[in-house]
Amino acid sequence: MTEAKYPWVVVVVGDGYAVARNGRDGFPEMGNHYYPEACDAQEEADWRNESEGITDAPRFDEED
Repeated sequence: MTEAKYPWVVVVVGDGYAVARNGRDGFPEMGNHYYPEACDAQEEADWRNESEGITDAPRFDEED
């Protein structure tokens, strides 16, 4: 059985960006900071994912 991973991603909030994820218990989780630049929010998402061992999280700056 594999453990489910819930990666942190950058989301657009108004004129800026924040970090959020689908929560483990079905409730969304959101970081405590608001960033005017997406690259700053992506740094936080990368840090949070790395600290939880998540290596395959989608990135905001990647093209679909």
